Amino acid sequence: MTMQPRQGPLSGLVVVDLWQIYNAPCCTFLLAHAGATVVKVEPPGGGNMRRRGVVGGAMLPFAMLNSDRTSVTLTLKSERGKALLREMAARADVLVENLAPGVMDRLGVGPDTLRALNPRLVYAASSGWSGPHRDDPAMDLAVQEMSGVMSSTGEPDGPPTKAVPALCDVSPACISAER
Repeated sequence: MTMQPRQGPLSGLVVVDLWQIYNAPCCTFLLAHAGATVVKVEPPGGGNMRRRGVVGGAMLPFAMLNSDRTSVTLTLKSERGKALLREMAARADVLVENLAPGVMDRLGVGPDTLRALNPRLVYAASSGWSGPHRDDPAMDLAVQEMSGVMSSTGEPDGPPTKAVPALCDVSPACISAER
């Protein structure tokens, strides 16, 4: 994890980013632009956001949200991949993940394990739900529907309509980055 030092208020801070779709990338995008060194961990073949929104040969959401960072490929289901992640977390300041609740613990690289290696590690996990649905995986569209956001969009006498931006994914990411 030796990279060029970045300028900004978070210069010198090292962030490990285990992301899904928009939530964690939005958070680490803001951290990177504030000067943090962000290392994005992707599965072999890249994450699913690399294949979304292809415009003129470029994956616009991927290119936008994953600027100013370094990517590494790890197979977290392999012992070698988990060992490498533990090494990265031992030297990092922050780890951001928004995998389905419990995945990191099942892989043996959850917050307790990583903090035992690095007690100063800030482990930031984001989930789409709280309350009774806390352990359920979430996607922006489902959160928009369940939270009532979709009832305020669309035509007055028409069915609920998805809000154009992925606001339920992006909003918690911005709040996380501000803390």
